[in-house]
Amino acid sequence: MHRQIQIVSATHSAPHCYAEISSFLRKWRATELAALPEKRLKESIESLVSAKLERDTNLGEEASRHFGECIERRFNFHALEQEASALRTVGKAELLAFFDEHIAEGGAGRQVLALCVCGGKSRGVHELMPAEKARVDVVHGGPLGLRTRLGRWPSFI
Repeated sequence: MHRQIQIVSATHSAPHCYAEISSFLRKWRATELAALPEKRLKESIESLVSAKLERDTNLGEEASRHFGECIERRFNFHALEQEASALRTVGKAELLAFFDEHIAEGGAGRQVLALCVCGGKSRGVHELMPAEKARVDVVHGGPLGLRTRLGRWPSFI
C-alpha cells in the first residue's frame, strides 16, 4: 500500500516543498483528523466500503483484478470483501494510530520515496531532504536519465 502527495512548483526548491508537506501533515493530523467526529468517520468508511464492493462494470475489469492476484501470487480472490469487512471495524483510535505509525514523521513504519524532477536551471543544485539524506539520488537527463538509474533503487519500487 502506498500513499502519495504530489506537489509541483516552479519557484520553490524540493526541500522547501518537502517541508511544506510535512507541515501540512502535522497540522492536518492535529486539526482535522483528531477532531473528526465518530459519525463522520463511519460515514466515510461506509462510502469507502461501498466503492470497494461496487460490481465490476465489464468482464475485463474482473479479469484484470483476478489476474493481478495471480501475478502477485496472493490468490486471494475475495480480497475486496475481506477489506470491506476489516474497514468496518476501524475506529478513530485505530485511524490515529495508523497515521502516527505510517504517515507522521518519526513513525516506525514510515517510508518515504521523494521524486524531485528539476529543470535545467537547477543542475548542480543538490539540496538534500532533511530526513532522507542517506536515500537521495539526484537524476538529470529526463526519463532516459531516470531509466539508467532504476537498477540502483530499492527493489520494492
